[in-house]
Amino acid sequence: MQINSPHPFEITSTAGGIAASFTHLIVVPLDVVKTKIQLDPQIRTTSYAFRVIKGDIGAFRAATLGIAPTTIGYYLQGVCKYGLYDLFKEGPFSSIESGFLRSLISASCAEAIGDVFLAPFEAIRIHQVSKHKTCHRSFEAFKSIWIQEGWKGFYKGLIPLILKQVPYTAS
Repeated sequence: MQINSPHPFEITSTAGGIAASFTHLIVVPLDVVKTKIQLDPQIRTTSYAFRVIKGDIGAFRAATLGIAPTTIGYYLQGVCKYGLYDLFKEGPFSSIESGFLRSLISASCAEAIGDVFLAPFEAIRIHQVSKHKTCHRSFEAFKSIWIQEGWKGFYKGLIPLILKQVPYTAS
């Protein structure tokens, strides 16, 4: 019996997805704090944000709020970012003579595509943090965005997300 070894794309994209989702998963509590500070002008420091959140929703809930969309979104983004980078570099951009430029363009395109997959989950996560009293679960946040804004609500932060993510990914 012959066992086919996986294609390098499968290995790279799967490993990239796992790595991206894990690294973002462990900082979910900090994302909750960051989002809370951005949404509430009364909260000016990180320590005060922690106290407000802990009193408002509890430490455990704060540590897990938005965990599902974060894990799924960054998994998909990591699959694209790491898997497509090699495909672009060895495929459509392989004729670019400068290795630096080929890598820069390949990484930028892979990240931008990954961000298209990440954006809806970031919208759900932010909605869940900002409306935690009515959107306890990710599906409730999804439904709320869909009812209020339709599919555009999931992508209204796409351009800033791309402008934030592409430069550091490509460098």
